[in-house]
Amino acid sequence: MLDSYRTLGCRGWSRADVMVRATDGKPFLLEINTSPGMTGHSLVPMSAKAAGMPYEALCVEILRMAALDLQAKPAWNEQKN
Repeated sequence: MLDSYRTLGCRGWSRADVMVRATDGKPFLLEINTSPGMTGHSLVPMSAKAAGMPYEALCVEILRMAALDLQAKPAWNEQKN
C-alpha cells in the first residue's frame, strides 16, 4: 500500500482502504483517502492523543504542514521540551 501512496504522489496523512480476497488472502487497494475522518473515534486523532498531542494541536499541525509543505519536526512537540 505504501507503493500506491508514493506512486500517487501523496504526502502527509491519509488512510488506505483495502479488501482482502478470501480465497488466497491477497490484498487489493480500494482507495486512498487523503482527508480521513477527524472525529473522536477516528484513528488519526486517537493516535495523536496516545502520543500526547491534543486534538486542537493536531488540527493546527495538519494545517501548518499543508500550508507550508514542511517536512520538519512538528511544532507541538517543541513546546513539550
